[in-house]
Amino acid sequence: MNGSEIPNHLRGRELGMNLKHLFYFWKTARSGGVVKAGEALHITPQTISGQIRLLEESLDTQLFSRDGRSLELTPAGRLAMEYADEMFTLGAELEQALRH
Repeated sequence: MNGSEIPNHLRGRELGMNLKHLFYFWKTARSGGVVKAGEALHITPQTISGQIRLLEESLDTQLFSRDGRSLELTPAGRLAMEYADEMFTLGAELEQALRH
């Protein structure tokens, strides 16, 4: 597909999801919580939590079940992680391919 070919289902609309929000969600799930993700990314846990909430609002679904300080992926969160893993793996592969 070249740059001018836009899939029909995407024509005339923007993605509701922000990739930065998705990355913060992915990093939080991989790190085991917002504090560890914040430390790894050098941003506050409050910032990460806010970005994840924006992602959940844009997708109109809850990705984590929250019990006090504990986070657990919901079924939707597990599905989102599968896609995020693939997206960020492909992104890293693209970056690697373009540098060589």
